[in-house]
Amino acid sequence: MNSLEQLFDTQLKADILRLFHNNVHRLSETAEQIAKRLGSNTAETERDLEDLASLGLLKKAGIMKKVYSFGSANDAELRDRVLKQLKSKDAVSPDVLLRARQVYWKDLPSIPSTKLSTRVATTSKEEPIHSPTPPPRKVPHTAYGPRTRIGIPGLDEVLCGGLPAGKIIMVVGESGAGKTVLASQYLYNGINNFRENGLLVSMKDNRRDYVWEMNQFGWDFASAEKKGKFSFINASPIRAPPGEAKLGKLTIGRKQFSLLRLLKLVRNSALTINAKRIVVDSLSMLELHYLDGNKRRKAIIDTLEALEGTGATCMLTTDFTSIGLEPFMALEDFLRFSIIQFEKQLFHGVISMQTIGRDEGRRGMVRMIQIEKMKATETDRQPRPYRITDKGIEVFPQEI
Repeated sequence: MNSLEQLFDTQLKADILRLFHNNVHRLSETAEQIAKRLGSNTAETERDLEDLASLGLLKKAGIMKKVYSFGSANDAELRDRVLKQLKSKDAVSPDVLLRARQVYWKDLPSIPSTKLSTRVATTSKEEPIHSPTPPPRKVPHTAYGPRTRIGIPGLDEVLCGGLPAGKIIMVVGESGAGKTVLASQYLYNGINNFRENGLLVSMKDNRRDYVWEMNQFGWDFASAEKKGKFSFINASPIRAPPGEAKLGKLTIGRKQFSLLRLLKLVRNSALTINAKRIVVDSLSMLELHYLDGNKRRKAIIDTLEALEGTGATCMLTTDFTSIGLEPFMALEDFLRFSIIQFEKQLFHGVISMQTIGRDEGRRGMVRMIQIEKMKATETDRQPRPYRITDKGIEVFPQEI
């Protein structure tokens, strides 16, 4: 195993190195403190910290309570190792390159295809997209680590700065709640305002319909795609002809639908455009391929592991009717409720969107958004009203 494979063999190691790289000379903490910052398991964090220390990158002090630190010399050494590996003749796996980019992305302007042990696939264009190196971006930090701003008025305030960077978030809500609008606004704001390329995996809309619908909000994804800042993967099973499913420009028999092929395409597409934001819309469509509950759960876990490997901040939507755990709930509703509860446990965070009746004396319905869960971070858990306008979603954080 070469040095780069050792340094970036797990996503957690990349997260640790990125944390130290962004806080050179300012970070000297225990494994427990670092795990809290990253929202990771303490035992796994300590294991990877020890591994990095044994490789000479981290400094370790203390006997009873070990403290880890990282200086500018270590930072320079790591950067040199990454660049040296890229200049060598050895092939490097896409997963390792993606993790290395998370730490030193501005020093890696391009990745020659000959360096990849797996071919980079194209998505919605005939030729591979090679986007120019973006200028350095400022990632907002809080006491809980780096944040990815959604850019939706009021929502970043509810999230106390944005989504935890590099994590996977579920957006759950009934049909018509605005989940696709929220996810698309997240992608477009990243491209347009924060210099972060975006990738959409659509399991319900084809590219033409999606681009047209988003144009109604003033979001020109077609232009972003031409500039190599956006990529669209069509994985819609219900829009395809009978017996067929589409994966980007690929068409395969539905019985031959392979989640492995789809996830490989997602990984390679993310690498091609250096995607920092990924959206999967909607996870509920997997039910069409995996009718068996156990197989569907495994498919969800495989999907989350693949997305985590990209290092992007990911958002996955799923449908859920406004039901509670009632005494005489229909069996179908009960099973759907159980699936959603299982899915929520797997995600770093959960944002719910629903329409509810107003208080007594007030007529009509109101849309409400709530941060149900966000690990290792501070958020506003109070449901807040929101509306969908011709410019997208707007949240009102001061109202209840």
